[in-house]
Amino acid sequence: MSSKEMSSSHEQETDNKAHVTTSVSQPDAIDKPKYPRCIPLLLIQEFCEKFSYYGFHAILMFYLIRELHYSEYTAFLVFHAFMALKNFSPYVGALIADSYLGKFWTVVHVSVWYAVGKIIVVVGSTLLTVPAMRTLSIIGFILVALCNGGLAPCLSAFGGDQFENHQEKERELYYSLFYFVIHFGNITASFFTPFLRSHVNCFGNDTCYPLAFGIPALLSIIGAIVFILGKPLYRIIPVKDRIFISVFKCIGHALTRKLKDKEEGKEHWLEYADDQFDKGLISDIKALFHVFQVYSPLAFFWTLYHQMGSAWVLQASRMDIDILGYRIPPDQMLLWHPVLILILIPIFKFGFYPLFGKLGILVTPLQKIATGGVLCALSFLLAGFVQLSIERDLPHAVQKGLSELTIINNSPCTVNMTGATKTSLHAFESEVVRNMLHKLNHLLFTPSDCSAENPVRKPFTPETEYESLMVTLDDGKLQVVMQNDSRIKLETGYPRVRIFSRTDFEFTSSNKNSSFLFLGESEYKIVPKNIVRPSKISMTDYWDLRPGAYKIYLPINDSLHEKEPVDELNFKCGGSYIVAIYQNSAANESKVTMLSTYKWNTVPVLLQLPQYLLMASGEIMFAISGISFSYSEAPGSMKSIVHAVWFFIYGTGNVWLLIIKSFIHVFKPSNQFSIFAVIMSRPAVWCFSIIALSFTRRNEETKRKYYYWDSRKRT
Repeated sequence: MSSKEMSSSHEQETDNKAHVTTSVSQPDAIDKPKYPRCIPLLLIQEFCEKFSYYGFHAILMFYLIRELHYSEYTAFLVFHAFMALKNFSPYVGALIADSYLGKFWTVVHVSVWYAVGKIIVVVGSTLLTVPAMRTLSIIGFILVALCNGGLAPCLSAFGGDQFENHQEKERELYYSLFYFVIHFGNITASFFTPFLRSHVNCFGNDTCYPLAFGIPALLSIIGAIVFILGKPLYRIIPVKDRIFISVFKCIGHALTRKLKDKEEGKEHWLEYADDQFDKGLISDIKALFHVFQVYSPLAFFWTLYHQMGSAWVLQASRMDIDILGYRIPPDQMLLWHPVLILILIPIFKFGFYPLFGKLGILVTPLQKIATGGVLCALSFLLAGFVQLSIERDLPHAVQKGLSELTIINNSPCTVNMTGATKTSLHAFESEVVRNMLHKLNHLLFTPSDCSAENPVRKPFTPETEYESLMVTLDDGKLQVVMQNDSRIKLETGYPRVRIFSRTDFEFTSSNKNSSFLFLGESEYKIVPKNIVRPSKISMTDYWDLRPGAYKIYLPINDSLHEKEPVDELNFKCGGSYIVAIYQNSAANESKVTMLSTYKWNTVPVLLQLPQYLLMASGEIMFAISGISFSYSEAPGSMKSIVHAVWFFIYGTGNVWLLIIKSFIHVFKPSNQFSIFAVIMSRPAVWCFSIIALSFTRRNEETKRKYYYWDSRKRT
C-alpha cells in the first residue's frame, strides 16, 4: 500500500467517525440489533486461554528448579525472560492482525501453535534425562510465550468487533464479563494446577508435572476448537487501514526528512511527513506521543508486579504452609491475587473513589496511578519484613576455613570426646561443635556405662562447611563413622531426611535394595548408599519427603520390612532432619532419636496476605486507571497501538527486573525486597508525579476539533 493510499484510507476512517458521531446523536432512528450470539463462545475461549496461561505460570518456577534442576537465580532469569518475551510478542500479533491476516485468522493460527507449545512442554516434562527435558521444555516455553502474547491483543479486540458502534452498553457488559472471565480463569488455574502438581503421583515421582501441564494444554486445545467452530456466527472485519504500518512509515518518513532538510522549520518534527501523509494521521500520532510521555515510569510497577510468580512463590516455600490441617502448596498462594482483585474492584468503585471524590483527593487517573505505585512499593516493603522473620531461622554462617561438626551419640553409652574439642554426651544425645579448623584432628572417644570398655581414636579432617559424626555400639565395641553434611532449604517447602543407624539387619552386597520404609501420606523407601558392606551400621543421603507424620519400618530383606514400626515421627515443612536408629534385640535395646539440623519453617504463610492485599489495591489504582487513561486520551484510530504499547511496557518491566537482579542477587532476599521497594517509591513515583503535574489532558472538544474541521474542509 502506497503512502497516498494510506493517507486516503485514514481520511475515509475519519469520515466514518464523523458519520458514526452523527448517527449516535439520533438513537431513536436506529434499529438496534440483538446481542451477538457468538459472545458465549468468545468467553469460553478466553476462559480456556487464561486457565491455560495462569496454570502454566503458577507452577513454572518450581518446574524450572525441581525438575529442570536450574539454580534459584537461573530459574528466576528464565522465568522472567519468558515473561518478557510473552509481553513483547503482542506487537507481533497486533501487526499481523492489523496488516495481513485480520483478527480472526490471527487468533486461529496463534491458538493452534499455542496448543502445540503446551503439548511440547507436557512431553518434555515426561522425559528421563535433564538435558532432554530442558531442550524440549525451552522450545515449548518460547512457543507458548510468543503465541500467548499474540492472542492477548487480538482476542479482546475481536470481541469488541462483534458489536455495532452504537451498542456501547452491550460492549461495556461484554468487557465486564471478559474481565471477570480472566480472573475466574486465574483463580481456578492457580488453585487446581498447584494441587495437581503436589498431590498427584506419576512416573514414579511424588509430583505430577505432566498432569499439571497437561490440563492447561487440553484446555488450550478445547478453546481453539470452540473458537474455530464459532466462525459462522462472527462479525469478521477485513483488513483495511493497516494503521500499524501507516504509523511506522509516517514516523520514519518524518525523521528522514527532518535529518535531510535542516533549513525548513516545523513546529513539530512529525510535521515533516505532511508531504506524503494525511494531517489527520499526523495529528493522531502526536496525540499518541502525548500519551506515551506518561508511560516512561510505568515499567517499574511491572518490575515489582511480576515477582509475585517468582520471588513471592519462593518466599512462600520457606514459610509454614500448614493452614488448619491443609498444606497449601506455595505456588497456590498466587490465587489470593485474583480473588482480592475481584473483591476490591467494587469496593474501590462504589466505596473508596466516591469518598475520595468528596474529599477532593485521588480524583484524576494520574493521581490514582501514582498512588497505586506507592501501594506496590509498600507491598514489597512488607515482603521484606516477612523475609527478615524467615531469615532469623537460618543456620549460623560458617566462616571460611572452618567447619561445623554435628556429633550424634547413637548408643546406650556415655561418651567423652577429647582432642580438638572436649565434650561429654549421655546416651542418645547430640551436640554441635562450631569453628573447627580444616586440619587433621585426632579425636578420642571414651565410653562408659555400657558394655564397651576400650576407647576409640579417630583421625578427622573437616572438608566441608558442615560435617556429621555418629558414635554407636556394635558387637560390644564403640564405632565412629562420619560423613559430609549440608544445610539447605528446598524451594518446594518439603523437609529433608537422612538416616544414621545401627540395626540387627546386616546390609550386604546381596541385598543392595534393602531400605528403610517411611509410610505416611506417601511411601518412601530410603536405601543406604556409600557404606562398606557387610555392615549393620549405615548412613543415607538426604531424601525429600512430603511434610507430615511417618511410621518407620526396618528392613528384613530386599523387599520386605518388619511388621511393626520402630517409631512414628513428624517432619515439618522446610526442616532438615537426621533420624538416628539404634536396634539391639539381644540386649533388648531400641531407640529412635530425631535431630533437626535446619529449623523447619515457622513463619505462617498467611503473613503474605497483607502484601497481596497492597499489591491488588495497587494494581486496581495503577493498571486499571492506566488503561482507562490511555484509552480516553488516545485517538480512536490509535487505540490498538496504545494496547500494544501497554503490553510492551508490561514486558519492559521484566527486562528491568533482569538487569536489576543481575546486580543485587548476591544480597539477602530481604535486602532485595527493600531495594525494589526503594526503586518503585523513589525514582518511579517521583518521576511519575512530576510528569503528572505537567501533563495536560485533552478534553472532548480538543479531541474532535480536528476531525470536524478536516471533514468540513474535505467536504
